[in-house]
Amino acid sequence: MATIRALLSLFIFSLILPLSNAQAAEPPLMTLNSPGDFKLGEYSVWYEDSSAVMTPAQALALSSEAWQQSTSEALNFGFTHSAYWLRLKVINDSVLNWSIWIRYSLLDYVDIYLCPAGETDITQCHQKHGGDEYPFAEGRDIDHPNLIFKTPMTPGREYNVLMRVQTSGTQQIPAAFVDDQTLEHELLNNNIIRGGYYATMLVMGLYNLFIFFSTRERSYLYYSAVTLTFLMFHMSYEGSAFQFFWPGYANLNHYALPLMFSINMVFISLFVPNFLRLKKYSRPAYRLFRVYTAMSLMSLVMLPLTPYQLLVPLNNLLSTLLLISALLVGIRFWIQGQSSARFFTIAWAALITGLILANARSLGLIPTNTLTLYAYQFGSFMEIILLSLALGERIVRLQKEQLEARQAMMKS
Repeated sequence: MATIRALLSLFIFSLILPLSNAQAAEPPLMTLNSPGDFKLGEYSVWYEDSSAVMTPAQALALSSEAWQQSTSEALNFGFTHSAYWLRLKVINDSVLNWSIWIRYSLLDYVDIYLCPAGETDITQCHQKHGGDEYPFAEGRDIDHPNLIFKTPMTPGREYNVLMRVQTSGTQQIPAAFVDDQTLEHELLNNNIIRGGYYATMLVMGLYNLFIFFSTRERSYLYYSAVTLTFLMFHMSYEGSAFQFFWPGYANLNHYALPLMFSINMVFISLFVPNFLRLKKYSRPAYRLFRVYTAMSLMSLVMLPLTPYQLLVPLNNLLSTLLLISALLVGIRFWIQGQSSARFFTIAWAALITGLILANARSLGLIPTNTLTLYAYQFGSFMEIILLSLALGERIVRLQKEQLEARQAMMKS
């Protein structure tokens, strides 16, 4: 359930790449003259450093022929060992204070150099360094899961911005200039929605865990485990787990995402056959999900032995097969008249719809608004609620079947 988001991102990215043309380019001037949230993508030129050893001075000295113009707000270069350099020209035509906000938490190294126009000495540039390979507090100007760097710029003066990004995961750089007032407003909304989402997921997971202790019905245990491990996966993906649970342990944070990824798949592969009673109604599907359980456990064993860039695509593939299988089995049982399968199927559909909207927004294919900005959270929230309803209806149906069986036995 949780991990399909990463594969959908990678799959869609692979279809639309390359994001940029191959012509020599000089970045257009970006003018900051009013409050707002200004994406850097289409104002940037980029350079791929395949050796990942280029210094900022060397990058600053590159000719315009070496750079390529971005054609998208959503810069994404997929999985790569290369480092990428971005360059743009900006003028602060206002008295506002500005920050660069990178709305993606899983970047290992981010280096930013803010240089006055015409400055060729990199030591005279304002420098910021951060990423999830550093302790959480290091380099961050604001205590937030995303990287937010203050960019002090004199009103009316032009600057060159040089940015280097290198990471072992997906190389996506959703960066924007945001003024202080807009930033404060967006962070407040973000924190309210994020906090409400986390609280809801936690309550749902613990509530169903308590029901399991009362009823000993394993579906509640598996559902609770799916919800809580999904919550931890989501917090790891957003950077909140790094912020709150292990801010001083970057090495632990590096493995947190694939660890939660794999554990969540284990519990999904246990929950689906138990909920739909596949052992009774569909032996082939039951055996298929047993295979998924074994493969998910194997991915846990492989975690410390497999390179991150290989492990994540393999796990993404497994989770895609798992999610598609769950959806197809749910549709089949719904058609056959199993009432609880209706909520089960709609739940998966809600999640997948949210994932598609979220990824389409991140790629710039649809506009950013409240719905698309939080589509992933809305989709997964609806999934958890609908699965809870499906679980309740299933238990009522089982109790009714048991009552009817007892009555039939008494009559006989």
